[in-house]
Amino acid sequence: MRLRFIIFVIFLSFLNAGFTNNVINSDSTRTLFPQSYGEKKWKVLFGLDARRSFYKKQKIKINGLRLGAEFRGVHRFGLGFYALSKQISIKNVTIDQVDAQSPTNLIVDVNFTTLFYERVFYKSKKWEVSFPLYLGSGQLKTQYLNNLGNYKLLDKTPVSALGISVGGKYYVLPWLAPRVALGYRLTYNTNNEISKAFNKPFYAFGVSVGIGELYKSVFKKES
Repeated sequence: MRLRFIIFVIFLSFLNAGFTNNVINSDSTRTLFPQSYGEKKWKVLFGLDARRSFYKKQKIKINGLRLGAEFRGVHRFGLGFYALSKQISIKNVTIDQVDAQSPTNLIVDVNFTTLFYERVFYKSKKWEVSFPLYLGSGQLKTQYLNNLGNYKLLDKTPVSALGISVGGKYYVLPWLAPRVALGYRLTYNTNNEISKAFNKPFYAFGVSVGIGELYKSVFKKES
């Protein structure tokens, strides 16, 4: 119930902000929570994403890909696909498996898919600040080292998550923009151990590519 309330409050905040400002179309204009920015109503959204956080005191890196659309230059939404860049290794663990080494080693893998929404808070020709929000669902897979020296599946645990963050972006080119974000991740629909391990702050960085702007810069012809 608490999670639904948080999502509802955030949604109302974005919606209210979108109806309290004037529409702009000039790239040189700066404003807070603009209703629109730029000349195009719709754009294709493609972005590489990298998130960094911690799991059981280990630094982890999660690589991802974002696909979606941008509406009026200030609303972005779509799907994100993420997986660990490297499996997490946990050594010298005792587990209740008859064929496990004692102590044994574990390897943990995580992958998930997200539904994201991003609202632009501040916009100028080169700079942008936004509030990204995502809902994710995936699984955490754990394997253990058995007596034969092979890794064997221990369990697969479903994981759902809500991520809230603030992001910044700098446009090097009209179609290319490195971006960074800082936020907090809440997990639910999973066991308490995973929730304790993943309910943590995260930071992210990536590169946003505007497909339409890239096409125009490469293929447009002078009139």
